[in-house]
Amino acid sequence: HSVGGTNPSLLRAMGAGTAVLAYDVGFNHETLDEHGLFFADAAEATRHFSTLESDPVRVAALGLHARERAAAAFRWDDVTSDYEDLARRLAQGESMHARGRRARRDSRAHSLRGTG
Repeated sequence: HSVGGTNPSLLRAMGAGTAVLAYDVGFNHETLDEHGLFFADAAEATRHFSTLESDPVRVAALGLHARERAAAAFRWDDVTSDYEDLARRLAQGESMHARGRRARRDSRAHSLRGTG
């Protein structure tokens, strides 16, 4: 896929110990680290598939390292703790925008006013 975020299918493949060939975008690199192969176009994907088909040892190593990465870097307890922390900070009025990280939301400006 080519739109933002950590791809659940990618995490599932990593957790299953599958060698991964992923689209060459930043969030896929962040997810896999160096434990996968990346392609920018069909020709590059084809080259990687050919390489992997002829190197089962590399396929096994990529799969093993991907599984280890998934287990270490993508733990549900960490994900839920991070979301809880985010919710707490947002509830306290912190901004998640780069320019406004120090800004505080004015709850009065965002409250709903009854009309009658």
